[in-house]
Amino acid sequence: MKDGQKIVFHGEGDQEPGLEPGDIIIVLDQKVHPVYTSTDVQPQGGRQGEDLVMSVELQLVEALCGFHRPVQTLDNRTLLITSHP
Repeated sequence: MKDGQKIVFHGEGDQEPGLEPGDIIIVLDQKVHPVYTSTDVQPQGGRQGEDLVMSVELQLVEALCGFHRPVQTLDNRTLLITSHP
């Protein structure tokens, strides 16, 4: 889903006898996140299609020898990301 996208529920508004029910329209407003930002150019991470992207700086020794790094998800879980040499 994209910022500004509309979700329409046709005929689901107030319903009364003798009146045609209206539509419910929800407009999405994407909030800025400090880790997962969403921009067209994603130097710090963000959404690419349906995926979220996060950029992380690594030391050379981590890139060459591997590392373990905890990552906080949007639903407050902690995932341990492991890279082997």
